[in-house]
Amino acid sequence: MLARQQPTRQPAVGSPWLVLVPPDASANRPPAEVRPPRSRCGFTLIELLVVIAIIAILAALLLPALAKAKQRAQQTYCLNSMKQLGLASTLYAQDYRERFAWLHNWGQAWGDDHELNPLPVWMPEAFQPYVGTNRNSTHGLTQANYVPSSGLFACPVGIRIKVPPSSEDYGFDNDFYYANNGVSYVWNHEYWDPISQDYGPPISGRINTVVLQPSVAVLIWEIPYHEAMYMPHQKGMNVVHADNSANRIKGNPKEEDWWVYHSYAGWDRYAAAQ
Repeated sequence: MLARQQPTRQPAVGSPWLVLVPPDASANRPPAEVRPPRSRCGFTLIELLVVIAIIAILAALLLPALAKAKQRAQQTYCLNSMKQLGLASTLYAQDYRERFAWLHNWGQAWGDDHELNPLPVWMPEAFQPYVGTNRNSTHGLTQANYVPSSGLFACPVGIRIKVPPSSEDYGFDNDFYYANNGVSYVWNHEYWDPISQDYGPPISGRINTVVLQPSVAVLIWEIPYHEAMYMPHQKGMNVVHADNSANRIKGNPKEEDWWVYHSYAGWDRYAAAQ
C-alpha cells in the first residue's frame, strides 16, 4: 500500500508560521570594482620622503645642542683634571717646605731649555705620588703610529685641534705630544717679563708664598695657548693658579701669544698692572 502524499501547506496570511529562506550571500556582496582594497604593508615613496624630512629637521635641531653639550662635558673633564693637578701641587708643597714643584722646565718636549732641576722631572714625575702614574705616557710607544689620548695630563679637546702653519701653535701636533710624554698641559717654569723683555725669576722651586697675587698668577695652562682662536675651550683655556684654584680664562683675539702677554701676571711687581 502506497503512502499518501501530504499536500504542501502554505501559511495563511497573517499566520505566525513563516518559511525562512536562507539569504543569498552573494546578493549583499558589492561588485568587485567597489570592494575595499586589501590591507598592505610598507610605505609609499611619498610617505618615506615625509618621514625622512621630519628626521632631518629633528636632527638639525638636536645636533647643535648635542655638540654644545659635548663641548661642555669635555671642558668639565679638563677642568677637573686641572683641579686634581692643583691639589697635587698643594700636597707637593706640604712635602717640600712650601715650595712649588722643582721641575726641569716647562715640559719634556722643551728638552733642556732653561733647565733648573738637572733630573728629568716634569709634572707627571713630580706629582706621581699624589695622582698616580701618567697613563698618557709615550714611553715604549713608537712615534710613527702615535695618536695622543685624553687623560689626567691631556685635554680631550686640545690634543685634537689642528692648526695652520701660519699660527704660532702650529708645532703642537702628534709629534709634539709624543715628545712631551702625552702631556698637553704646561708648567709655568719661567714667565716672560714684558718690561725687561726677558725671562723673569723662575717659578719652579719658588717658595709658594712669594707670589704677589696668587689668585691671578697662572701656574699651569693648556695647549694650544698662543692665539685665542685655537684655544681648546671656545676661545679660552683652563688654568691652575698659584693658589691652586682652577678656572677657565678667555683669550684675547688681538694677541698673538698669550704667554708673552700674561704668563707674568700676578707673580711679581708687574702683576698690579693687570
